[in-house]
Amino acid sequence: MTLRRGGRGSIRRQLVVGVVLLQAVLMTTFTAQTALRQRASLRAGLDAHVMLVATRAMTPVTQALARHDDIALERAATALWDAGDIAGIEIRDSAGRLRWRRGDLADSPTLLVANKGQLRIAPDHASVDAAVRDMVRTGLPFAFAALALGAMLAMGLAHAVTRRLHGLLDVADAVREGRHDVRAPPSRVHEVARLVDSFNAMLDALDEREHALARLNGELEARVEERTGELAESIANHRAILEQANDAFVMLDEEGRIVEWNRAARTAFGWTRSQAYGRLFSEVILPEDERGAFDADLAGFIATGASERVGRRVELLARTRDQREIPIEMSMRSRWRGNRRYFDAFLRDISERRQLESSLAMQALHDPLTGLPNRRLLLESLPRATQRADRTGKAMGVYFIDLDGFKHVNDTCGHDAGDDVLREFACRIRDTVRAVDMVARLAGDEFVVVCEAFADAQANAELIAAKLLRVADAPYAVGAQQRRLSSSVGVAIYTPGAGLSPSMLLARADQAMYASKHGGKSRATLWTPALASARALAES
Repeated sequence: MTLRRGGRGSIRRQLVVGVVLLQAVLMTTFTAQTALRQRASLRAGLDAHVMLVATRAMTPVTQALARHDDIALERAATALWDAGDIAGIEIRDSAGRLRWRRGDLADSPTLLVANKGQLRIAPDHASVDAAVRDMVRTGLPFAFAALALGAMLAMGLAHAVTRRLHGLLDVADAVREGRHDVRAPPSRVHEVARLVDSFNAMLDALDEREHALARLNGELEARVEERTGELAESIANHRAILEQANDAFVMLDEEGRIVEWNRAARTAFGWTRSQAYGRLFSEVILPEDERGAFDADLAGFIATGASERVGRRVELLARTRDQREIPIEMSMRSRWRGNRRYFDAFLRDISERRQLESSLAMQALHDPLTGLPNRRLLLESLPRATQRADRTGKAMGVYFIDLDGFKHVNDTCGHDAGDDVLREFACRIRDTVRAVDMVARLAGDEFVVVCEAFADAQANAELIAAKLLRVADAPYAVGAQQRRLSSSVGVAIYTPGAGLSPSMLLARADQAMYASKHGGKSRATLWTPALASARALAES
C-alpha cells in the first residue's frame, strides 16, 4: 500500500504542526513572561508613587488628628484620594477608632503617624492591569503574524524534505511492482543524499541478487530437467529390463497386493497384468493350502522384521491360471519408496530343474541301460529291508543271478545285441517277481533280486528261483537269430534277528551263484554254512 501524501501520518504534516505548536508555545511563554514583568514593574512604580503621596499627606493628617479637627482631616484625606491611582484609604486615631475610610483596602500597607494614629492606603492596581492587557492585545496581531510566517517556513522545509522522501517511496513502489531498473534521484541535502545512496545501493544489491537467483534458478531447472530425464530414462530402462527378464517379477504393497507384473509373469502363470493388478499375491499365485501361511509370514515381517520368505530364496508350489501346479523358486526382498514399503519378488519356474535333478538322482541310483536300481541303491535299500524283516518277523531272500552264455553273444553279435539281451532279461525278471520286490543290476550280466515277507522261507525261496531259471531259458531274439541262454542263481535267506549286514547277504548269494555255475549252470543253489566251508576249503 502506497503512503498517501499529506496524510494523517505524513512527515510533512507532523513537521508543520510541530513547528507551529512549538512556536505558539514559545510566543505564549514569551508574551506571558513579558506581561508579568511589565505588570510587576508598573505595580512597583505605582506603589512607590502612592507611598510618596501618602508620605506628603501625613503632615496634614497628623495635625488634624492631633487637633481632633474632623474638617481638616476630611480635607486632607480628600486631597489624598483625589491625588489618583489610589484604590482605598483608611485613617484611625491613636485609640484605633476609624476616623475616615474610602475604597478597597485589601493588602494595603499601614503607616503609623507618630503616636497620633495610623494611615492605610491601597494603590489602584486595576489601572496597571488594564494597561498590561492593552499592551498584550496590541501585541497579538504581531504574534499571529509570526506564527503564520513560522508555519509557512515549516511547510517549505517539510516540502523540501518530504519531496525527496516521496521520491524514494515512488521508487520503492515501482520496485515492488516489478520494475528493477528505477533508482532514487540524487539530493543536495546531506542526510537525504546518504539515505538515497544507501537506498540505491540496496536496490543494486537486490537486483544483483535477483539476477544471481535467476541464474541459479535456471541452472537448477536445467539440472532438475536433466535429472528428471535421467530418472525417467532409468525408470524406463528398469521397466524394460524387468519386462524382458526371463524370471517372473511381481511387486507387492504392504497388504500383499500386486502392483507390478511383468511379461515373464504373464507367461508363467497365465494372468495378464490388468487381471493380476490389485489382487492378493497369495490368491493369484499360491495353492489354497499355502495362502494363509504366506499372508501370515508377510504380516509378521511387517510387524517384527522376521520372516521365513522375505530376504530368502525359497522353493514352493505355485498355481497357474489353468490350475496347474508348478514348482517355483522365489526370491523376495523388502524396500521403501518414500514412506511406503514394497516387496519385490522374482519367481522362477524350476520344473525343468526339478526334472533334471530327478533325472540326475535317477542316473545316480539306477542303471542307465535297463533302468533298474544299481549297486548303490541296492546297498542303500538292503539295510531297510533287513530292518523290516526284523520288525515283521518274516524272512527275506536275496537272489544273485548271472546270465550264462552272455559273453559269447556279446563277443560274436556285438555290444548292441548284448545290450538288447540284457534289457530283455531285466524285463523278464521284473515281470516274474512282485511289484514290491526289488530287482537291481550290479554290473555286466549280474543281477540281484530282493524278495521280502516270505511266509515259508525254504519253499518261497525255491519257488522264486525256479521261476527265474525258466525266464532265463526262454529264447532271445538276437538280430535275425534266436539264441538260447541260461542263468546261474544263488540264493541267500535272511532270517529275522540274524544280524547280517547287506554285504554279507550279497556275499552269501554270490557264493551260492558260483556254486550253481560250477555245478553245471542253469540251476539255483541255496546258501548253507556247508557251502561256505566247501568254498573256503577249495580256495585254500
